[in-house]
Amino acid sequence: MKIFNEFWPGVSSEKWKSLFLLTVAFVCITLFSASSFLYPLNPWDDANVFMTIGKSMLSGKLLYKEIFDHKGPILFLIHELAAWISYRSFFGIYLIEIFCYWGFLWYSYRIIRLFSNSWIDMPLTCLIGMCVVTTDFFFYGDSVEELCLPILSYTLYWMLTYLKKGTLPSMTTLLFVGIGMGVIFWMKFTIVIFHFAALLALMHICYLRNKIQDIYRITLWTMAGFLLVSALCILYFLSKGTLSDMYDAYFYTNLFQYGGKASNGEPDVAWFFFVKVAIAAVLVLPVAFTKVRRDVRLLVVMCYGMQIVSFTLWPVHIYYFLVLFVYSPLVIYFLRNVRETWQAKSVMCLVATVAVATSYNFVTLVSGTFHSGIIPIARYVDAHKDRRDDVLTFSSHETGIYLLADVLPPNRFFFAPNSRKPEIRTEQKECIERVRPKFLIRKTPITKTLEYYDAPVPENYRLVCHQEELYRYHFLLNPNMFMRNLMYSLGLEGLSSDDVMRQHLYLYERED
Repeated sequence: MKIFNEFWPGVSSEKWKSLFLLTVAFVCITLFSASSFLYPLNPWDDANVFMTIGKSMLSGKLLYKEIFDHKGPILFLIHELAAWISYRSFFGIYLIEIFCYWGFLWYSYRIIRLFSNSWIDMPLTCLIGMCVVTTDFFFYGDSVEELCLPILSYTLYWMLTYLKKGTLPSMTTLLFVGIGMGVIFWMKFTIVIFHFAALLALMHICYLRNKIQDIYRITLWTMAGFLLVSALCILYFLSKGTLSDMYDAYFYTNLFQYGGKASNGEPDVAWFFFVKVAIAAVLVLPVAFTKVRRDVRLLVVMCYGMQIVSFTLWPVHIYYFLVLFVYSPLVIYFLRNVRETWQAKSVMCLVATVAVATSYNFVTLVSGTFHSGIIPIARYVDAHKDRRDDVLTFSSHETGIYLLADVLPPNRFFFAPNSRKPEIRTEQKECIERVRPKFLIRKTPITKTLEYYDAPVPENYRLVCHQEELYRYHFLLNPNMFMRNLMYSLGLEGLSSDDVMRQHLYLYERED
């Protein structure tokens, strides 16, 4: 940063570091997020659901009442903004991802600087940034967990600052922490367990320090921010007359009707116990078993522990673990005394190289085997559709057809979510009879049981296009298949056309 200061002496060192980390965020998201312009599309069904709902809201549809998913409203508001930026691509969410990832890196760096002042601080921040986006937990990008990272890092930073300096943050800072808590609650309420645990730990520490007045101020201003966001959300749904629809979709469905297994064929929660132990050992041991202040240890272990407990109470997807990387800067406890040698720099470069070489997204992109089966189907639909509501995703997860073919769902349950709502199948059948969409499309991932796709295609629809593509396995769940897929992508191993390796896309056209 000293080199930059020589050319522009009026710009502070902190601003240069912030701009540098913005550049790192740009590089990381551009190379490893499937929302990037380098990728033909983001093939993840969740990301496409978010974008389809964002487009539908931008076109005037009422959230939850006329278009359904069980995630929180602020998530869809973000994707409505992304759809406004770019209606037929993920470019809008790509820009939002860069901004969010920059926030995560900046506050990760500031956490590291709380406990270190050495050469390794900035390189370690960059290495953390590289590792997070190349792991299985990042998946294809555009997850709720990814969008929450900067808010969680900001909260952890100011809490650690308070513990170290003993000075209570300003009312504005506390208010923003509460606003962040509210934003997370109205995107995915299970993640707010972090704020709940952190506030409890902080109040306990204030009590031990005999700073009761700090407890009142922390509670007052953080809850004020949280209630502000909540009030705005509730008023919005009241004004639209859809408050009961929001409650049914976001709260009742998630608490009582969500599926018992992860949607992409991952094992039951019990299997993840060993994965959780491994992750915990990497991320929390630096604090739990080093000579660090007791109050810092209490805060981190309590937050981390309650998040791990929450993973045992709800069905778990592998990308849920991404939020745990908010603690990754604390590895500085192990590294703050590392000297600046060529051996240390070589190890960091080796870790970064391995991370890039095993990034599923990047490897399949550069080798030309990235998911793209929906593209020719979308082109066919775009050329032959008669109306904008001429496509129904039938008894299947979202495929990306609504984004790529510039169409909107003709029904409320426009895909098969991970909930046991009996009206989903009925509503789709009624939509076929009432709207008579010209096309039906479905995706059959290999890990789904047949009963998930048990609805038979109506006889007056004929198959007009079939595409297959390599199924993505996760290293943590199936290392053998994960490595075989990477070797196949690099041309080092041939794979048979056996269905155990592939997923299928089917397009059906109505015969008048």
